[in-house]
Parts: sequence; structure tokens; C-alpha cells
Amino acid sequence: MTNLLDSPQAKQDRPPATGIKRHLPNLLSITRLLLLPVGLYFITLPDSWAPLTAAGIIVLGMFIDGLDGLLARRWNAISDFGKLIDPLADKLCIAGAAVMLIIYRGLPLWLTVVILGRDLLILIGGLYLRSKRDVTPMSNYIGKVTAFVIGATLIVYTLRTGLAWLEQGLVWLSAGLVVVSFLFYLRGFVKLLRENPDAKENR
Repeated sequence: MTNLLDSPQAKQDRPPATGIKRHLPNLLSITRLLLLPVGLYFITLPDSWAPLTAAGIIVLGMFIDGLDGLLARRWNAISDFGKLIDPLADKLCIAGAAVMLIIYRGLPLWLTVVILGRDLLILIGGLYLRSKRDVTPMSNYIGKVTAFVIGATLIVYTLRTGLAWLEQGLVWLSAGLVVVSFLFYLRGFVKLLRENPDAKENR
């Protein structure tokens, strides 16, 4: 049974990826970062077609996010750089879109503060683990579910649906999952701190 604290794992029965397979997942993560300013630009446009285009770019980014992780695991191409760039791309894309949607679509400011606050705490915790335990934490399943729901919330606001019940429902669902996912991350952080406390010194 899958533990929500677990991270999707690479196929260990395969040799580490080489060549383009080794680098493609990370290139896809970088592609998401390159798409970010394009999507943000379309959010600012008043044209009737702009919301659908911006939403399409967000959907494309979410698809690429799933694809790069899938390929990294299938090809056994998970790397330390990938463990950093993938969640970094997630956080920058969500933060950038959320800020623009606050300005142009009325996304609640408090939700963005909650999301960014959690991400900042997770980043600080990850850097601490990296320095003290030589461990690079990976996204877990509850984190991925939370990112998907936040992405759905951003898409709905981008599209200007006018469906207040849908917007508010997704806002509160996102907020709830952000809190729950942070508690899971906190539990995992404490667990990693307690495991192999002398790992770095024994390298």
C-alpha cells in the first residue's frame, strides 16, 4: 500500500540512464520555467482568447511536470539536480501564476500567502537537511496531489469561468491540502533528521 510520505521511486532493476535519457527529464523541467513568462503574459491580456491560451499553457506545464517525473523513474534517471529543479519549477510556476491571478483575476491573496509560506518553509527545511544530513528530499504523493489541485484552481481562475462556487470550493480545497501536505512534510523532515544522524560525517 502506498504511503503518502513516500516519493515515487526509479526502477532500480534498470541501469542508470545515459545520454539523452539522463538529461531529458531535467530539460523538461527547464522547459516549464521557459514557458512561465509566456503564460504570465497571456494572463495580462484583455483579449477574449487570452484566458484559454494562458490556461492551455498551464495545462501543458502540468503535463510536462508529470512527464518528466515519469521518464526519470522509468529510465532510472533521477539525479540530485532533478530533485532540485523539479520542485523549484513547481514552486516558481505556482508562485508566478498566483501573483498574476491576484492582480488580474481576483485570486485570494491569503491563499497565495499560505501556499508560498509552506513552500518557503519546505525550501528552508530541504536546505537544512542537505547541509546537515547530505539528503535531498523528494516530492511525495500528497505533495503531488496538492500541486495538482492548486494547478486546477489556477486554471479555473485563469479561464474567468464566473462560477463562484467552483472557485471558492477549489480555493478551500487547495488551502486544506496545503496545510495537510505541510504536516506530512514536517513529519518526513523529523523522520529524516532522526535517521543516520552521523551519515554525513561517515561519508
